[in-house]
Amino acid sequence: MTETIEQRENTLEIKLEKAIEFLTYGMVLLFYTGRLFEPFVFLIDGIFLFLLYVRRDRAFIKDNRQVLVWFSILFGYFIVQSFFVEFSMVALQNALGMIRFIILPFALYYVFNTNQKILKLIYTIFISVSLLMADSIYQYFNGNDIFGHPVEVLKHRLTAWSSTPKVGESLGLFVGMVVASFFVVKQKYIPILVLLMLFTVMLISGNRGPIVYVFGAMGIVMLFSRYRIHLISVVSVVFVVAATLFIVSPNLFKEFQVYKNPFVSKNNSGRTTIYKAGVAMIKEHPLIGVGSKNFRYEFWEYYQKVYDPKRDTGEWDKIYATLVPLHVHSMFLSLLINWGLIGSIIFLYTLYLLYKKYIFHHELALLASISFIYTVFPLNFGKSIAQSQWQFFIFLTLAFAMIMSRYKTRGVQQ
Repeated sequence: MTETIEQRENTLEIKLEKAIEFLTYGMVLLFYTGRLFEPFVFLIDGIFLFLLYVRRDRAFIKDNRQVLVWFSILFGYFIVQSFFVEFSMVALQNALGMIRFIILPFALYYVFNTNQKILKLIYTIFISVSLLMADSIYQYFNGNDIFGHPVEVLKHRLTAWSSTPKVGESLGLFVGMVVASFFVVKQKYIPILVLLMLFTVMLISGNRGPIVYVFGAMGIVMLFSRYRIHLISVVSVVFVVAATLFIVSPNLFKEFQVYKNPFVSKNNSGRTTIYKAGVAMIKEHPLIGVGSKNFRYEFWEYYQKVYDPKRDTGEWDKIYATLVPLHVHSMFLSLLINWGLIGSIIFLYTLYLLYKKYIFHHELALLASISFIYTVFPLNFGKSIAQSQWQFFIFLTLAFAMIMSRYKTRGVQQ
C-alpha cells in the first residue's frame, strides 16, 4: 500500500521528537565534559523549530504568546541599548546569543509530554550524578581525574574532567529534579542516595557558595510548597552529612568558616573589591547599564575611580589594580551592570510569567524549580548573567521545572 503524505509527516514528526528526546539524554549524560552543551542546544533548537513548522502548530505558539512577546521586547531593548554603550557589538552578540537558550525550555517541554519520557530523563540525571560521584571520589583521593588530568582548579577543587563547568557550582542544577523525584520514583532509596551524592560532592569539591545558594533556594520554595516537611528533612540530612565531613576533614571545615565574616575581601576571594567598581558602573548607568559582557572592558576605568592605593592596601586591591576580572561575581549586580534597571525588570518579569504559568501551581514543578531559583538567586555571589554557560544553566533548570508540570500522578496534589 502506498504511504500517504499524512502518514509520512506523522512518521517524520515522531522521528523529530525522538531526536530531541535522545539528544536531551545525551546532553545530560555528557554534562560534565566541558562545553558540549553548545552543539546539543543548537541541534535541539533547530529540530524543534522544524518540528513546529512541519506540524504547523500555531496553538503552541498562541498558548505562549504573552511570554514570547515579552522576550521579543527584551531583545528589542538589547538592540536599542547597543546604540548607547561603548562596546556595542560585544553587548549585542552576548545578549542576542541568549536566544538559543531561551528556545531550549520550550523544546524540552514540548517533547517530554509523557510520564515515561520524564522518568527516563530523571533516571538519566541519576546516572550522570552517579558517574560524577565515582569520578569525584577518585579525584579527591588520587589527585587526577580518570583521564589523568590533575586537580588544579584553585589547587583544591575537583575538576570533573574539565574546568568548565566546575563541579560544586553546577551540581545545584540537579537538586530540584532529584527532590521532585521522591514523588515519582517507586524506589525511594534511589533519590535519597543520589541526593547524598550531590551534596557530598558539593562539599568535598571545596566550593562553598553553591551549598549556600541551594539552601537559599530551598528556603524560598518552602514558603509555597505543601511539602515543606520533606524539604526540611533534606536540609537536616545535608547538615548531618556536612557535620560528618567536617569532622573527618578539618581543612574542609576551615573553608566554610569564612562565612563568619563573608564581606571581608580575603574571605570572598576579592569580590568586595570587584563590587566597588560594579557599584560605580551602576551609579553612572542606572537605567541601561554598560552592556552585556562589557564589565570586563569597563572595569579598569571605574576601578581607578574607587581605588585608593594609600587606603586600599589589601592583597586583592593590589591584584585588581593590574588584573581584570571577567565578570562581577554577583547575579544581582550583573543584571544591573549588564542590562540596567530597564532590561533587568523586563527579563525578571518575563521569567515570572513563565514561572507563574508552568510552575507555581504545580507541586512537582515547584519542587523541581529549586534549581532554577538557585541559578537566579539574588545572593549568588559567584556568577553573572553575561556568562553564556550560566545563561544555559538558567534555562535548562527552567526546562526541568516546566517538564515536571506535565507529570501526572495521583500521589501528588497539583
